[in-house]
Amino acid sequence: MLHLMNFIMDKRFLVLIFILAAGLRLIGIGSGLPTDELRQFPDHCDETASLHFLSQMNWKEGRFNPVAAHEEGTLSVYLWMAGGHIAKGLGLIKRHSHQLVGPGKDYSNYVIYGRVVVTFFDLASLFLIFFILRRINFMVGASENSTAPYWGMLIWAILPFEVIHSHYMRAHVLGNTLLLIIIYLSLFLKEEKSKIKTSMWIGLVVGLAAANRYTYIVSMTIPLAFLFVHKIFWDKRVLIIPLFALVGFFIGDMPLFLDFESAKGPILYQLSFKLQNVPWYDFSRALVYITEILPIGTWALWIIFYPALFFILYEKRYRLLALSWCAFMLVYFVPASKNYPLYAIRLLLPLFPFFTLAAALLLQNLFIRTRHYAAVTVVSFIFISTTLFTFATVTAMADRKSSPFVQFYNYFKELKGEQKQLSFGLLAKGWDWYQINNFNAILDSVPINFSEVKRSDSNYLDPTQKVNYIIVFKFDHTNSDVVDVRMNELLISKQYRLEKVFKRKISIFNVEVDYQFFPTDFRYHFPEIYLLAAQTP
Repeated sequence: MLHLMNFIMDKRFLVLIFILAAGLRLIGIGSGLPTDELRQFPDHCDETASLHFLSQMNWKEGRFNPVAAHEEGTLSVYLWMAGGHIAKGLGLIKRHSHQLVGPGKDYSNYVIYGRVVVTFFDLASLFLIFFILRRINFMVGASENSTAPYWGMLIWAILPFEVIHSHYMRAHVLGNTLLLIIIYLSLFLKEEKSKIKTSMWIGLVVGLAAANRYTYIVSMTIPLAFLFVHKIFWDKRVLIIPLFALVGFFIGDMPLFLDFESAKGPILYQLSFKLQNVPWYDFSRALVYITEILPIGTWALWIIFYPALFFILYEKRYRLLALSWCAFMLVYFVPASKNYPLYAIRLLLPLFPFFTLAAALLLQNLFIRTRHYAAVTVVSFIFISTTLFTFATVTAMADRKSSPFVQFYNYFKELKGEQKQLSFGLLAKGWDWYQINNFNAILDSVPINFSEVKRSDSNYLDPTQKVNYIIVFKFDHTNSDVVDVRMNELLISKQYRLEKVFKRKISIFNVEVDYQFFPTDFRYHFPEIYLLAAQTP
């Protein structure tokens, strides 16, 4: 056991963790993107939105307002734009975002560059976790055998959905980096000589977090709750933090203040996506997230995460810190789980930093208090199995040939000599808005003679609406049941037969992972596509 602790605290272990974290995040960094040959849209539909946000700006023409980005926040968009100018100047990309014309290689390169920026912030979070845990150990006088910083880095390195989401050109990962900065700075609030300066910096970062994603304004709960639990109910810092948060918000999203009329439409549009008539006492959705969604998104790590929260609340030296963290978790999670219409694990991403920090402190104390090898066995199983799952997932994403969309493209590429015009229909209840354009682009890349893909509400049993092929797009709980019912109706009618199934596998030592009921945002690279062909008379 002593040898294990010595190894964990060895600086070489830190280097190995960083290599592991970087490797898992860079494998598959270009997955699900178009090429000049196959002009599909990105597998993750929201990355198309990110490119759309960027395309609305052209600094040479004085256009600085990414209007549509006000659906969620603009800070990430500005960072991508600034970095894009640097990348263009270095010759890493050929075109600015506003010069991109449809999906193709240039489009793909820009998205990859944006994903690399996201990965950079996620790797920065790795070191923030290290310094936060080291600071906590200093505060509670646990400098000896302080393995928590290394445990925290290891958890973050392999945390499945944190790794997966670092592959997306989206704002969520930067949000977690900013949250970790707020947590770190809040640990210095009690120091006499820098109370005001620390409060100013905390406020600025809270404002930037809100400018990145508006919901992160609740991150102000972290420093204010920290002051409250330390019985600092009122002093100038209680005003300084919100005031400088407003300054940070302005810096990160100036158009919201200077041209609110342009931002109002996208904000109202985003607010329309919420559940209606959910009673305040109904916590059924929160329960689903706790019992199903978080265990899926963290694989075996949830076995540590839940006891860790109870541990830091129970352990006296961590209790005040834990209360300030839990205040944020409750203020954020309860309203979000009750209002967000999809079951998506990205809703839980802001909780990952707190679970990671708590789990690291639990593991540190566990191995100080016990030398039982049963503990080593259980912890080893949790970390090894989670690492294998994360590795299997990102390697599956990286295998372009296994993509259901690429398989679909290759199938029809073999039919490109077909002279007659083919007709296509789609069954993708709820996902027509994206997949009709996507499948039109894929079929146009073959190329074959085809008419525009018909919508899901078409009656394919009606002789006047019958098509040669029906693309059945099974994605997640939002459409699978309805799609299954309609597909079975078509097959029972004998007018269509099942021609082909395009599916991507995730395997761990040849054991296939059943991801059929995984959350919506896990399935972007893992839809199931069933191809039905019309029966010939």
